[in-house]
Amino acid sequence: MKVCILTTEFVTEHYFSGGLAQHFFRIARWLVEQGHKVSVITMSDKDEKIDFEGIEVYRVSPGEGLFLRLAKIVTLNRIVGIIDSINYSYSAYKKLKAINKKESIDIVHAPNTHACGYFALKMLKIPHIVIVSCYRPFWNELAGVRRGIDRYFDECIEKFYYRSAKYIYAPSFNLKRILAREIGVQNVDVIRTPFYLEVPELDDSVYTEKFDSKDYILFYGRLQTHKGVHIIARALPDLLSGLPEMYAGFVGSDVSSKFGGSMKKYILKQAGKYSGRVIFHDAVRHDKLYPIIKKARLVVLPSLIDNLPNTLLEAMGLGKVVIGTTGASFDEVIEDGKTGFLVPIGDPKALEQKIKNVWNREDLDKIGSAASEKIREFAPERTVGDLIDYYKKISRKEKSSDRPQDS
Repeated sequence: MKVCILTTEFVTEHYFSGGLAQHFFRIARWLVEQGHKVSVITMSDKDEKIDFEGIEVYRVSPGEGLFLRLAKIVTLNRIVGIIDSINYSYSAYKKLKAINKKESIDIVHAPNTHACGYFALKMLKIPHIVIVSCYRPFWNELAGVRRGIDRYFDECIEKFYYRSAKYIYAPSFNLKRILAREIGVQNVDVIRTPFYLEVPELDDSVYTEKFDSKDYILFYGRLQTHKGVHIIARALPDLLSGLPEMYAGFVGSDVSSKFGGSMKKYILKQAGKYSGRVIFHDAVRHDKLYPIIKKARLVVLPSLIDNLPNTLLEAMGLGKVVIGTTGASFDEVIEDGKTGFLVPIGDPKALEQKIKNVWNREDLDKIGSAASEKIREFAPERTVGDLIDYYKKISRKEKSSDRPQDS
């Protein structure tokens, strides 16, 4: 099959820091290894075509013509974000159209993110699949994002995209239920996210520099409120006082918080006199991140909302005990006390108590092994295999519907 992935970020770009880029890379590389042809169209700061590990990557810089500059001036720069999103969506559609002229594409695969595939869906007769990466209104609200007119239009165009798509899948039943409840979208399948160690060699330089010889809990990912970072911060004073040997590690990009200043500053303020036992490091490549995960005592991911995130799969896949939250998709994988632990959403006291109860358990290695075994269900042979079957089913269905009916 010829598959084209249309995305806002990919691992070839210096700015990527989210799970979406990694998600599509794992899928694309596995598809290539199985003999399929894969093109990726990604937003970039330059226009060029490159080969990346057998994947044909088209980097697209949308640019900004006179019309767009005037539009931003006329709207007093109040909807810059949505103008840029529409511009990229249209630019990606033009690139996709050009690729399809050279070699017929069987499937277009795009995320809901900023409706980046909207023009391709509407203007090309190619089977089009949308993966649910989030339900934007909830993400914005829980991330503490100021929801002005720009964000409102962004949320609206993503809803239009969902409602226009015939084929949608989500990695979690949690998001499937949210879309059905909030916007009445019922045609959502569930296909799990693939996980495998995609780096051939590990680099423990960051671990050695920051974490060597320390016992630590670890949070990794963007330091955002919808990921529950502030819940960990509020639990830190009693945790660090009650467990004097414990350190708290945070690996990921700092962001501004709704509490004033950056999230890093908020965490340090909450830690107070124990702030010397809080360790920060910016986002790192997986070859440097995995050693930090593997040597953590516990991985703590108290998300307020999530979508069966890569962080969970990576930590469990590396044999680590994860403390996640009930009702945010973690409970679709974690069996409390057997493959990890669960706490209520948004409850710092419950999180603190759970960490204290778990910290000195003698069966952590056993639970970590059970977690690793559980993640075998997400091996690409199964998950990408399910996705390929999904591609083929849709392709057959679309070809069948194009055939002229007998009179």
